[in-house]
Amino acid sequence: MKRKKDIFKEIDELISSVKERFDEIFEKVEREFTAKPLFNVEKCCLEPLVEVHETEDEVIVTADLPFVRSKRNIDLYIGEKHLEIKASIDKPITFDDWDVLHKHPPFKFFYKVVDLPTEVEAREAKAYFRNGILKIVIPKKIRGFKIHIK
Repeated sequence: MKRKKDIFKEIDELISSVKERFDEIFEKVEREFTAKPLFNVEKCCLEPLVEVHETEDEVIVTADLPFVRSKRNIDLYIGEKHLEIKASIDKPITFDDWDVLHKHPPFKFFYKVVDLPTEVEAREAKAYFRNGILKIVIPKKIRGFKIHIK
């Protein structure tokens, strides 16, 4: 009889751990994919759409910056774990441009702070801007490497 109780106890523990894991996953999905506005009215800025891609050696960040004409209008600041993008828009954008009636000042720039998935070598970053697309390639920080014995 004791064996049956042990099996049921193990099943209950397994079900509890699966429920806890699902709760963690759903919280993460809700946190990361909950819709939020891509603008800040107080700061008069828009948030660009950004994709972060990681390879074995690099972190690649791609940002959509429509209405930004020149690379001279873009400021980038990179730390070990984050990237800050600020870009001036050539012609300010208003809510009226989207057929929405609001009495707010126009949006004059894009701004976003991107959390990077790992530490990077900020000084070795390279950025490219073409046709409204900004691509930043940042080498990962090397934490250590295997030493081969001769």
